[in-house]
Amino acid sequence: MFMTTLQTHANMTTLTKPELARQLAAAMKRGASALIASPAATLSLLDEAAALLAASRTRVLHVRPPYNLTSFMQQIAPSGSEEDGSLLDSAYDTLTVLDPSCDRIALLAESAHLMPKVTLRYIESLVCKRAQLCVALAGKPELAEALAADDLSDLREELSLHLALSESTPAASLPVAAPRPMTAPVALAAPSRRPWIVAGFFGTVCIGLIASQVLNTLRPDGRGPAAVPAADAPSAVRRPA
Repeated sequence: MFMTTLQTHANMTTLTKPELARQLAAAMKRGASALIASPAATLSLLDEAAALLAASRTRVLHVRPPYNLTSFMQQIAPSGSEEDGSLLDSAYDTLTVLDPSCDRIALLAESAHLMPKVTLRYIESLVCKRAQLCVALAGKPELAEALAADDLSDLREELSLHLALSESTPAASLPVAAPRPMTAPVALAAPSRRPWIVAGFFGTVCIGLIASQVLNTLRPDGRGPAAVPAADAPSAVRRPA
């Protein structure tokens, strides 16, 4: 059976390919972008996800190699022309401008490890500024290596959902790039509560003694301190037994 691994920041789950296509489509409907690492072609997976997205008011753009910037834009905007300069504008509008028939735009790229850096940078410039655009880049492990470059850090961070596919290797053992660099948590010693408990106890005792002395000196009618006959005045405060 074709098994996959779905990894987010904290969770890992084993899924079949149809289940993964549904998970991928659902995540992209919520605006997530994905990095799909696979040693083999993922055309059927992206086709299934594209069909699910197209049924939910999404403009789906499914692209394949070649990926030089001109060829990429021609796939996005077939009616655009490089000669008259309309190709750049048409591709930009298709990737960023919504119309009454759609609420979001999904770019699905097969064999994205073949994309040159200039094309990846172009995608980065759009997906990081247009909330309505989400992308799924599927490719061999070289894709994660290309995205590790410092000048692609923004695109790397946008790819918050990571998927790893394998037909023969146990899914949990597949290497998956970290969504973003994270420092190891530092264990901090919890502050001791004992001094505060002790201080609170003595504070309560002191307040109680003061209140008791005040009440003992009040007149029965509450108008002020009553005069204590000298003969009856205690020479010392009697400690409770």
